[in-house]
Amino acid sequence: MAAKLTWLVFGIVTLGMLGCGGGGGGSGGGTTPAPVTPASLSGYAATGAALAGATVTATCQGGTSTATTTANGLYSLTAQGLPCVLTATLGSVSLRSVAPAGVSTIHISPLTDMAVAYLSGDLPSNAAGNLSALSALITTANINNAVAAVSTALNTATAGAINLGATNPLTHAAFRPSAPGVTQDALDALIDQLNTRISTTGQTTLTAINNALAHMGAGGDNTMINRLLSAPPIPNCPAIRNIPYRFVAADIGSAYRGLLTPNLTSTGGTFTTSYEGSTTRNGTLTLTANPCEATITEGTLSGKAYISSSGVLVYHYTTPTPVIGIAVPAQRLRLADIAGSWNTIEFGRFSAPLTGWNIAFEEVVYTATGAMSARVCTGTAPCGTFVSATTSYNNTRGGFVIDNSLTPFIAYAYRSPNGEKMMLMGDQTVIGVMTRNTSMSLPALNSQSTYWDVGTQTTRSGLVSSFTGTNSPEYTNTVTSISGSTVTRNRSDGRVDTVIYNFPRLGTRHRPAGTYNIGGITYSFSELIQTRAMGITFSGNVVTTTNTAVPFFGMSVDRP
Repeated sequence: MAAKLTWLVFGIVTLGMLGCGGGGGGSGGGTTPAPVTPASLSGYAATGAALAGATVTATCQGGTSTATTTANGLYSLTAQGLPCVLTATLGSVSLRSVAPAGVSTIHISPLTDMAVAYLSGDLPSNAAGNLSALSALITTANINNAVAAVSTALNTATAGAINLGATNPLTHAAFRPSAPGVTQDALDALIDQLNTRISTTGQTTLTAINNALAHMGAGGDNTMINRLLSAPPIPNCPAIRNIPYRFVAADIGSAYRGLLTPNLTSTGGTFTTSYEGSTTRNGTLTLTANPCEATITEGTLSGKAYISSSGVLVYHYTTPTPVIGIAVPAQRLRLADIAGSWNTIEFGRFSAPLTGWNIAFEEVVYTATGAMSARVCTGTAPCGTFVSATTSYNNTRGGFVIDNSLTPFIAYAYRSPNGEKMMLMGDQTVIGVMTRNTSMSLPALNSQSTYWDVGTQTTRSGLVSSFTGTNSPEYTNTVTSISGSTVTRNRSDGRVDTVIYNFPRLGTRHRPAGTYNIGGITYSFSELIQTRAMGITFSGNVVTTTNTAVPFFGMSVDRP
């Protein structure tokens, strides 16, 4: 593959600037709202056990209505025109359901909450507030489709233990939640099984499941549901599961991407790495006494691996050849899921300003239909001009193929159980990470963070650079002062540095170059741009033709 000036933008520029334009507006007269026809609704609200004394609110086209459930969870109200979003609230419990035109019985439970997530493509907690946009989707056909998707996801993830079959949890006539003097029916028993799965699998919540369901439709898959409802193989590191992972990695000669499939037990286990266009190798992952820290081997390679709180695997081989890699659970998201602005840090071979391995920063914007624009960012200077011509699309390998004039590269998108997103990028000469261009929150004064440092650096000259790596040390940072967006930190080895938040762009941090003294020896550190996602801080130093920095790419993984 030819060398590149920057990875994303160079390919766009060579396609030429594509012009588009035009647009018009108009005005129209007012319309008379359709008349509202009140409708009687009733059903049961339950978490497994009946929700007694809960408030049920029907948010409908013509307004809202409320009712209070009986001791066995039954509610009855007059809805102000269908369709409606129903919300049952009792203390900290809040569950949703939807009522299309032509129904009189609608139940509310964790299963209906999940159906609303799939139907709306959003968290159910947002459904009532988005009724105007959601109302067109609240049809019997769409609800049946959502229920079928939830049923398939649960059946697959639990190996048939939770199987709804043909039962619709919104309208099931025989539904009776457990309550004093009431015999529990089969549907309520399935809800109990779901609750048990959630409480025993570790790091799983109904909100996390809904996050995954909201992003299954229109090209998504149920990989995350499988992870959330499967038992964690390693009790002291529940973030890792026996599910496929997509990885990107780099060594002295090339960059790689592929599929990593683990088979883990309580203390570790084996895995297989399948490199795209190359070979398959077997490896081992053995947990140390520290939660989520492991020794790792792959063929003749050996090193350390770390699992972040969001299930991202960072690994670093040091013997006999340095290799750095990162892997995310394999997940097929929708184009709409990656829409928005992203910051990138790229580590690879470029043609300028330096030959050999180098660091590049870009800002990338995707649309919900797959169009992409990008601009190069150098240090703290304003980024260049956006150029647009490439497109991205879902592909069978679980990523997005980004077409440019040189060669397509793959972006692997991952949405964590809490809804956070990141992407990995990879081709034959570059690896990189994309994180959201959203504001970073400042840490609290005197707060501490303990982390493992994984990094690699190269020389500045030659297409075949030396490739060395850190030994993955553990550090603790303590925040000693905060002034505006500038944070001063003391590291456990004595280094003091400052970090400026949301500079030079939202979602980035800037660490100016500096020196520190330990035991009478002065050490220097280079200027860094950092991003953060999934419990990992990603770092790239600012390399220009006028400074002496050597290319460095690092990942700091928060210790649990």
